[in-house]
Amino acid sequence: MAFIQLFPFAEPESGVLDEYATYGAKGAGAGFVYINKQGKRFVNEMERRDTIAYARIKAGNKPTYSLFNELMMKKMQAEKELADGVAKGRFIKGDTIIQLAEKLGIPGSTLQETITKYNLYLQDGKDADFNKRFTKQMAPLIEGPFFALPQWPAIHHTQGGIRINTSAQVLDI
Repeated sequence: MAFIQLFPFAEPESGVLDEYATYGAKGAGAGFVYINKQGKRFVNEMERRDTIAYARIKAGNKPTYSLFNELMMKKMQAEKELADGVAKGRFIKGDTIIQLAEKLGIPGSTLQETITKYNLYLQDGKDADFNKRFTKQMAPLIEGPFFALPQWPAIHHTQGGIRINTSAQVLDI
């Protein structure tokens, strides 16, 4: 039981893997940006799940966020899910990056700087911070409204367990 797999996109308070949890992962290909409570990126969004999970924990303050805009959700054909997520309070909406930062309680100027720099990286096709590979499917975070999905790693499943025989009896400690 010493080996577990973390899913980096759970609801931060309960650890539940709800219907919105997967959008952090699915959205990376559309251009989602992961930010911490300081308003900064902390990982290459296209990394493996374990790398992202540990980067979220290392970011220090719970929760971290997947940041996106309406265009990205349209690219994923998820407009209904976007509306439902906002209605349920799972997606936090801001008309501008600064307004979204205020709702998240993070420094607006830092978040704006992070997003401006990220958009330039996307435009140039080179991520100087995390070496993220960009694709033509990724949208910039220029046009609002903007949304944040609070997320934190949770145990997804264990890898291993106790040794048993064919009668499901434990063989040793």
